[in-house]
Amino acid sequence: MDREQYDKLAWLEDRSWWFRLKRDIVFDWLDRELRRSGVSGDPVIVDVGCGAGGTLSRLPLAATAIGLEYDDEEVREAQRRGVHRLVRGNAVSLPFRNGSCDALLMLDVLEHLADDRGALSEAHRVLSRDGFLLATVPAHPFLWSPHDEAFHHQRRYRRLELTRKLSDAGFQLSR
Repeated sequence: MDREQYDKLAWLEDRSWWFRLKRDIVFDWLDRELRRSGVSGDPVIVDVGCGAGGTLSRLPLAATAIGLEYDDEEVREAQRRGVHRLVRGNAVSLPFRNGSCDALLMLDVLEHLADDRGALSEAHRVLSRDGFLLATVPAHPFLWSPHDEAFHHQRRYRRLELTRKLSDAGFQLSR
């Protein structure tokens, strides 16, 4: 993404009803899935492509929360927002041990990646046996717009395409 788009997105994350509602949905889902999965103790949650830290800085759950981001300026902004555990890296080569994460967030990340299949395989590799992935993506290729161009999207998804890629990476869809 262009720097201007990063800055606009960080500003919106703090103010827009859309981002507040989306975070509420994500946090509710995380809490439910962590209880369902039976993860005990301090779960490890990684926000892949955490950007300016808008999600992790507001995480209402007790967890070891780690942000992974490739952009240096976004890492600094996430630190400014209070995200303390940050790793610089990318989704196609996650710097975590096999089975070391209880939950991965990929919130509007996959559409930016040339190798979304590789990123999903990496996500599956680092998740624990009871771990889970929460991914959000833009839908419907026919809705492609200047917004997708400005944010350097590679694609928009159809349900079947995303389901197939998740299945090929070893995931079982639950929702």
